[in-house]
Amino acid sequence: MDDKRKTKAQLIGELEELRRRVAQMENAGEPQTNHQPPISKIIETAQEAIWMVDAQANTTYVNQHLAEMLGYTTEELVGRSVFDFVDKADRPWFPPHLYSTARESSSGDSPCSST
Repeated sequence: MDDKRKTKAQLIGELEELRRRVAQMENAGEPQTNHQPPISKIIETAQEAIWMVDAQANTTYVNQHLAEMLGYTTEELVGRSVFDFVDKADRPWFPPHLYSTARESSSGDSPCSST
């Protein structure tokens, strides 16, 4: 029904119903306007590999998808140098400043070693 054709009592009834619904949402702790999932849920469920490293190229975070791709758990990857997973022959492709800061913390033994 068009709002112009509604009676004053009908409009007041609808307004009261809307107020009741808003009060229910407030009491339930539900957000009224933001129905987006937290960013952490988006990152963790992404089908892309997400790998965060610090200035020394040490792993600070990986999502589950990357851990599965590498055959490790997320806990096993955190704290390890990114160069632990880069073949020595491929290291020159990395920016020199990144490799030089990580060289001391990396064991130098890559599980991706070339044959």
